[in-house]
Order: sequence, then C-alpha cells, then structure tokens
Amino acid sequence: MKNVLNHSIVMRTLNWAYEKALSGLPGLDSAPELARKYMEKDGSLHDKANSLIRWQMPKPEQVDL
Repeated sequence: MKNVLNHSIVMRTLNWAYEKALSGLPGLDSAPELARKYMEKDGSLHDKANSLIRWQMPKPEQVDL
C-alpha cells in the first residue's frame, strides 16, 4: 500500500492536535488550565508569559515579548 500524505490527512491531523491542545490529554493540562496556573503565580503579566514560553521551549532562554 502506497503511503499518501494529502491535504485531507494533514488537515485532520492539525484539527486533532488543535482540539487536544484546547481540551488536554490524559495527564496533561489543557491550554486554558496551563494559562490559569501561570496567571496565579507572582510577578508581572510579562514575567508570567515569559515563564510559560520558556517552559514550553525545548531549550529555555530569555524571551522578550
């Protein structure tokens, strides 16, 4: 059977990933839950956003928004 990557498969995969990012996976927080946890931390909004971004990046580094 020939493996075919077409527009429909790509779109279904992206839609699935988007839905999982919003609703969460077992053992992982959803995007809104993760944001809420970071908003509860001390510091400015800028610091909270940078903290979340650094945690999500494979190699933590300073990110200035």
